[in-house]
Amino acid sequence: MPTSTVIIDVAADGQAKIAPWEVDWGREDMDGDGKPGATLTVSGTFCSGDVYVSSQSHYTVERAQLDSNGLSGELQVVEKQQILERAGCVCGPWRATAAKPSAEPWPTARFRRAPPASRWLAALASQGAEEG
Repeated sequence: MPTSTVIIDVAADGQAKIAPWEVDWGREDMDGDGKPGATLTVSGTFCSGDVYVSSQSHYTVERAQLDSNGLSGELQVVEKQQILERAGCVCGPWRATAAKPSAEPWPTARFRRAPPASRWLAALASQGAEEG
């Protein structure tokens, strides 16, 4: 993924102002497989193959607070993705409309620090141990 700089200004009371930032890529080979963009592999009964996509993400922090538990607040994300090419039979015939980017904003999300012993982290770690 491309690197992105996030600028955070924290006041004495812990209120954090975070400038909006973007992460994006176009046709450049993001995953080193020699194909444009990032490769998504679809596998299923009716749909399978590879889809090569570009992406543009815009992040805006509505409110943020820094305290002893870490940084918490509300994050709004707008995603635009475009199908660049495909390989294999991916969900029916290729249509020109598939190349139009979608720009539907996601609902505002809240973020907070997850404690290291949280159940989902423990489950994730145990899955990795089982697979390794």
